[in-house]
Amino acid sequence: MDNKQLEERLNLLKESYERLPEQMDVEGILNKIEEAPPMLEKKNKGTGWQRVTVWAVSIASIFVITILGASYTKKETNFGSEQVEESIVIEQFLATLKEEYPKEREKRRQLLDLTEEEFSKIGFIQNADSRYNFYTSPNNDLLGTLVNNGDRLQSRVNDILYSLYLPSQMIEDIEKNQITLTEEGTANFFNSYSMKIRELQNFFNNQHDVSPEQIKILESEWLYVDKDKLRYEIKENDRSYNFIHSLAPSASGYFKMLEKEPFTYAGELIYSLDESVAFMFELENCLFDSSDSYNDKSKMKAYYTEIFHAIVKGTKDQLIFGTDGTVKLEYRELWKEMVSETSNSPVNYILAPIVEEFEASNWVQSDSWEDLDYNDIDDALHLAINGDLGQFIENTPEGL
Repeated sequence: MDNKQLEERLNLLKESYERLPEQMDVEGILNKIEEAPPMLEKKNKGTGWQRVTVWAVSIASIFVITILGASYTKKETNFGSEQVEESIVIEQFLATLKEEYPKEREKRRQLLDLTEEEFSKIGFIQNADSRYNFYTSPNNDLLGTLVNNGDRLQSRVNDILYSLYLPSQMIEDIEKNQITLTEEGTANFFNSYSMKIRELQNFFNNQHDVSPEQIKILESEWLYVDKDKLRYEIKENDRSYNFIHSLAPSASGYFKMLEKEPFTYAGELIYSLDESVAFMFELENCLFDSSDSYNDKSKMKAYYTEIFHAIVKGTKDQLIFGTDGTVKLEYRELWKEMVSETSNSPVNYILAPIVEEFEASNWVQSDSWEDLDYNDIDDALHLAINGDLGQFIENTPEGL
């Protein structure tokens, strides 16, 4: 190999390197160098030219390996840096959570004046403990995945601590931050708030002894002792007024339900006829205006149907017909008033034909009343909520 041939080979090698992609096949490059045909054949071993060729190939190999090694080292360093950053974020998250959670949890336990065993039986405390144990479990690969996806782990600390809040503390948080919630935000708030209220009710209703101190604490949660049971009630004052007006309008119906439920027991109305009708219409308006994000919406529909059915069909203890075989006067007047005060309501499409048929028979007979069942009320309510109540008439027997 003369100087010109050696220079050409080195230039080719240089051009080849310049065209190398970021991800290079090291083994393939070295194989090509080794497989390259000899530029000059010499029978005598160990001549100067042969030694130069071997030297050139060796230098080229070292050159390529050095470049590739530098590139790989750079990438390995960047990857290591990302791992270090991820590790720091996770360590900070776990350190904060492990420090704050036990302290906040203990505050609530002492506030409710319960033993650890008793406190651990409350539903929302069990849920909070489960979340805490999940995130702090050893070798939780999910944390690394969350960090890589841009998740802010520190915000999850606040979420987990918030799950420990008592209902009154949830209200204080709204007051402190002067928050006005959207419809969706109101539904999410009520879902969590009402769950905690009911779990506190269930827990303390099953306690044999509730101390005066605990009763006082429970009253701050708007839970009051009534006939040996805790009853939820919102006392009208500045605080409750400001709180309710920080929520979407639909919330009033759900809080009314939380206060007054249940409305029937074993098919009988718990409240008077007039009160039951008022509750029914309040639930109806709420169902029309509220989003499906409320977990209690199905329960509200069921309450509405139960009240409606009891008012129109009567119950074992509250019969529709008098001893003379005609509809009692109080039901006649109540039904007429209900029909006159509503529009685009299941009342108009179910009760109006019933009243018309009863009047035509001197309040003795109505086929629509005979055929009415829970499913008819459910269907009418569903169509009314969706704004399709007109279809109900087309799918009911003639005269209804």
